[in-house]
Amino acid sequence: MDFGLLIILYYGILHALGPDHLSAIALFSIGKDKKETFMLSLLFAVGHGTMLYLLALFVGQIANESILQYGDTISSAVIVLMGLYLVYLAVTNKIRVDHHKHASDQHTHIYYKDAHLHDKSMLLSLGLL
Repeated sequence: MDFGLLIILYYGILHALGPDHLSAIALFSIGKDKKETFMLSLLFAVGHGTMLYLLALFVGQIANESILQYGDTISSAVIVLMGLYLVYLAVTNKIRVDHHKHASDQHTHIYYKDAHLHDKSMLLSLGLL
């Protein structure tokens, strides 16, 4: 196995352990014990790593050298554009940050437009009400 592909596999696993994905895992883990939560997290991380590995294998097979030389430039441009879009959303108040308390629990929400609602539908949909 190529060392570069191992790095991609590792990056995929590391990426899946980031805060945005852990939030998603937390939602799926409600009501499960620690072993089930660990297995779900492990499968999520290995799945991410495996998909990146397979994608790298596929691209390596179909792409010629002239295309691959622009890979860093293209991926960097995409990341910069995503960052600029997030700055635009923040400047135009389409992404908001809200710090507040519920009883004694103080926390922060980051939400899109007016998506932050305090209703019981989420709890109802999870079977908690």
